[in-house]
Amino acid sequence: DIVPGDLIVSGTPVLQSDPVAHGVVLASTPSQATVGQGTSTQYAIQVTNTGSADDQYTLQVNGLPDGVSYSFDQNYNSSGFIEAPPGASNFRDVALTLTAAQGTTPGSYPFTLTATSVNTPATTNTADGKLTVLAQGVVVSLDSSSGPPGTTFNMTIVNTGTVTDTYKLAVAAPAALVATLAQTSVTLATGASQVVSITTTAVTFADAGELQLIATATSQTNTAVIGSATANLDIAVT
Repeated sequence: DIVPGDLIVSGTPVLQSDPVAHGVVLASTPSQATVGQGTSTQYAIQVTNTGSADDQYTLQVNGLPDGVSYSFDQNYNSSGFIEAPPGASNFRDVALTLTAAQGTTPGSYPFTLTATSVNTPATTNTADGKLTVLAQGVVVSLDSSSGPPGTTFNMTIVNTGTVTDTYKLAVAAPAALVATLAQTSVTLATGASQVVSITTTAVTFADAGELQLIATATSQTNTAVIGSATANLDIAVT
């Protein structure tokens, strides 16, 4: 047989304790940086798990002006979060890149970086940063991404800023030892461009593989404005 009945539950529920501690601390180096029109700058974001167990954190940037975009390095972007074991010495570094599109209004902009635990979303922490956008800007490109020693690369420099500027040109990375610029500076009006050749010679000091070459243009009005492009010299087996 069946007899119906009612059960009345009253009183304050007993909360289940969590034996695991949760916490996260963020730090940004530098706390402020400068970027030009069409150029990028980087911050090193340090994520420290102050809890007692392994955790995963998502990162987000808020407060950036129109025209400025952000991205994190591949270690974060490939998974969508950063993993960090507990302990002050087990921090994880993530590279944050801010890019100002051409036409971004110059000024100083504060922004906030937030880390949120994947396992306990109530566990968050923030770090403040500042980005200064300048009127100057430059974009650099190379006509080829690779070539054998002896290749001549054409370097195109474009003034993406809103004022006339002079740029110092340079080459860097190991292949710079065999690379020569046709000229070391250019002066360009707003929106103007110029092509400068980079000649390379034989390489006798490298193993077979790729030897990196970096071409840069630095604003002489404000040296924080830098444009760059990368190519490789293909070193054949001998």
